[in-house]
Amino acid sequence: MSAMEYLNPEKIMVRRNPQGRIVLTNEGQETQISRIVRSFPLTKSGSFISLWNDGDEVGIIHHLRDLDKASQSTILEELEKAYFMPKIKKILRIKELYGGMTWFAVDTDRGYREFEIQSKTSMRQMGLTRVIFTDVDGNKYEIPDITHLDARSKSFYNWLA
Repeated sequence: MSAMEYLNPEKIMVRRNPQGRIVLTNEGQETQISRIVRSFPLTKSGSFISLWNDGDEVGIIHHLRDLDKASQSTILEELEKAYFMPKIKKILRIKELYGGMTWFAVDTDRGYREFEIQSKTSMRQMGLTRVIFTDVDGNKYEIPDITHLDARSKSFYNWLA
């Protein structure tokens, strides 16, 4: 298989099998899919969708919109899981824990959340105002723009940074 093989949207279907696993049917041949990722998640979220089976890329879907509705739905469900990143609207509380860990209570666009980060290296500054946190379980949380936080949340953030 070539390094970048585009899948023909007219000849493929992406579905869940009875066991709940993702299966690609391409010209009648089934391949189990272990991972679905966006090649360019920030700039082309609906294009260049890469399908993987274990460590091997099976193929790329050029445009998600070209697939049948059921395939689109299945892929979008998987992408939602893979790119789940609540946006922090307010930092309610921060507490230092043992071993350099920090506990957070936050209000997000997905509701109230509590999480812990290992250290300040779990905070990633993206540009001047965007911050991504990775918690101890590998979940990601985003502050899209720290300048839009309320004064109390900014004080918590400044204390942490």
